[in-house]
Amino acid sequence: TARLRADLATVVREQQRGDELPGGVSAEAVATVMLSVVPGCMLQLALTGPEAVSEAPRAVRALWP
Repeated sequence: TARLRADLATVVREQQRGDELPGGVSAEAVATVMLSVVPGCMLQLALTGPEAVSEAPRAVRALWP
């Protein structure tokens, strides 16, 4: 898990440098949150189908207006 978090933090940092993600928060913190949220979305998708997560992309984009 530590390696996955570090790899994801590297990607987040690159996105922050390219202004694709806001830079006001550490890449490590963003990676930690993503590793917490993504499995939950995947579980909802598997258990209840695509309707359960259909609005997730819009909700995530709303976090970074």
